Amino acid sequence: MKGIKAKRSEEQKWAKLRDKLSENGFVFEYSATFGQILSEKNKETLVEYAKSIVFDYSYKYFYLDGYGKDFSVLNVKGTGISEQEFQEVMFIANLLSFYEQLLVYEENVHLAKEYNIEKPLWIFVGATVTGKKEAGEESDVVQIVEFINRVIEDEDWAKWWAKKILNGETNLKDEKDNDVFQNSFRYLRERGVDFEDLYRRVFGGRGGFKIYEIKNAQGEFGLKVGENNYFGVINIGDVSGFKKQLETKGIFVEQDVISGSLFDDIKKEGSSINILIGSRKFIEGWDTWRVSSMGLLNIGREQGPQIIQLFGRGVRLKGKEMSLKRSGENSYIRLLETLNIYGIKADYLSKFLEAIRREEVEFETIEIPVKLQHEEKWKDLYTLTKDEKRKFEEEEVLRLELDDKIYFRIDLSLKASMYSSRERREEGGKIVGIETAEIKPEVKPLFFPEDKLNLLDWNRIWQEINEYKILMGFWNLVINKEVLRNLLLSNRYNILTLPDAFDIKTQKDVKRLEDIAILVIKKYIEKFYRKYANQFETEHLRYDTFSNQKGQLLLPFVSETGEKYVQIDKEKKELINKIRALVKDLAKLIKEETEELPRIYFDKHLFLPILIKSNKIDRITPAGLEESEEKFIKDLRNYLRENKDRFKDYEVYLLRNFPKSGRGFRLQWAEFYPDFILWIKKGEKQIMVFIEPHGLEHSKGLNDEKIRFAGVNDSEGITIKKIEQEINKKEKKNLILEYFLLSQTPYERLIQGHNYVSHDNLQKP
Repeated sequence: MKGIKAKRSEEQKWAKLRDKLSENGFVFEYSATFGQILSEKNKETLVEYAKSIVFDYSYKYFYLDGYGKDFSVLNVKGTGISEQEFQEVMFIANLLSFYEQLLVYEENVHLAKEYNIEKPLWIFVGATVTGKKEAGEESDVVQIVEFINRVIEDEDWAKWWAKKILNGETNLKDEKDNDVFQNSFRYLRERGVDFEDLYRRVFGGRGGFKIYEIKNAQGEFGLKVGENNYFGVINIGDVSGFKKQLETKGIFVEQDVISGSLFDDIKKEGSSINILIGSRKFIEGWDTWRVSSMGLLNIGREQGPQIIQLFGRGVRLKGKEMSLKRSGENSYIRLLETLNIYGIKADYLSKFLEAIRREEVEFETIEIPVKLQHEEKWKDLYTLTKDEKRKFEEEEVLRLELDDKIYFRIDLSLKASMYSSRERREEGGKIVGIETAEIKPEVKPLFFPEDKLNLLDWNRIWQEINEYKILMGFWNLVINKEVLRNLLLSNRYNILTLPDAFDIKTQKDVKRLEDIAILVIKKYIEKFYRKYANQFETEHLRYDTFSNQKGQLLLPFVSETGEKYVQIDKEKKELINKIRALVKDLAKLIKEETEELPRIYFDKHLFLPILIKSNKIDRITPAGLEESEEKFIKDLRNYLRENKDRFKDYEVYLLRNFPKSGRGFRLQWAEFYPDFILWIKKGEKQIMVFIEPHGLEHSKGLNDEKIRFAGVNDSEGITIKKIEQEINKKEKKNLILEYFLLSQTPYERLIQGHNYVSHDNLQKP
């Protein structure tokens, strides 16, 4: 149940209903805005909720765990321009920001699809629709319509402001007294702004500005240029007041009695709607993945919860493979994974920032320069890459069938934990002595009962599965209804649940069984498809030089020149100043190891510095080294130093292999990216070693695919030596490929509870 935001009268009615429903039990509530309402100003709410919070996962933790979009809010410290000029420059900057995202998206559609990024949407949202006549206040919405009209009708005005923004000549200053747009619009600066293209992409083309009242959709107004498709929609409550205000500005509304809701079209694929303007109703209850640029309208000082909910609409992100996480990769993707926030009035920005600060996500971002090493050798170092010309979904037709190698479990059991704090105490700054115990109901592994199959709505199941197939991009998968029935009757899975889970007493029980059937089918389809897609990609790996693949292998850097960045809580001013001083001294940054920015110096690595994770730094992008990774590099460095004579005729190079963008391997059931690639080269001979320095406590024993990948005689699975043999034969080369998984997990613990070969036999080739 979603938690309340405050104690307004309508919410008090809701609270009474909630209390009535839970008078003989309890209620779990969730909210993104508890932090905004739990204050001394709301003492009643504070008393009610503060003592009852079970799990605090506020936006700070959500963001630092990598979920949702990044965000950018201008923090304007000083202005040397009038209020009218401020509004104009902010609107044009917002337009350029949206155009830049739209340009990147449409020029990189395949990349956007891979990362599950939808077409950018520019929204303007606030609290008011029309102004207070008695105070002479203009409606923010009307003002936005005026700005759009002026951009369309007065290209010279738009170009004049765009030039000033891109040249850093706006007289809007940040806290360092630099122009606020100094580091913005890198993509546009590189290629320039083609206004003909801007009008086509954002507004649908050229022509006169028109606004229509959509009679078939209450409160909607469509925006278009000439006879082109609608490019924008306004959704408001006070229709007559809005029309009157437009008329006072010389903008007259026409009628559209044919079109349906434009607002509903926003989520449809191929929608022409690029701009949404609306009142505060959109803060709650509206859901879309498209929002990429946000213009703030009327934002009040007491609207903290509404601001955070509004913010939440914009930072939603599907992420690659529906991970909901940012990729942390190259500048193009980063542009599309960032929510840009603007305000047409300085006061709106300051109030928004004030609300965001309460979420403790105001960080200082410091770019860390990167020095690329041994570049003259890159053309001689080989790496593995997939053959981009070969597409599984285009070359193979895959028919869904029962695979006797696929087996999985669906866990529908209820889980609960009990915490006892009788022995709770503090030791060394940490809370210890809290005992936990799992409460486990009696569950059994069950199969879908055959006598219930005919009760299911197979039309609904078929529709759900086909929608899932499209969502996942399994275009080349052919599904037969009979296979779905046979799957449910097979032993390829089991369902861990309560013994009475398949009892049917009402129609709701039938619906629940359909949901379980859909869950089983989806899980099987995903495993089946991934197995054969992974196998296809592995079969079509090839060699290429590091020089040709550097763009992919170094993808997480902020730009092609190579930069990392760190984010630190703005309250840690001393640490921030120390790191800023350090980055100005490149020699010290690269070759020394100091505390303010933990790092390793290893001259064999292909880029420096190599940063280490630190509790003092909130976020490092790309992520810093884990403890096991740090230990591996230091051990390798020490070994090479102590054995110089042994390696005097060899060239040795190391690269940290970044997840998702580096060299990964798609095994039958998993995709993984070894942490490091090590090259050992002597003349024409070259060994490429993939290294994974991690423990195996969470592995599936010695049958784990990551362990078997290092084997030689695995007849069923994919191994590094099979890949070596196939590529060498195909490309007539003689490279040696190796893979080592370095683990401190004792062998005895790995085989615990399993019947495995002896340690001696395991080591035999």
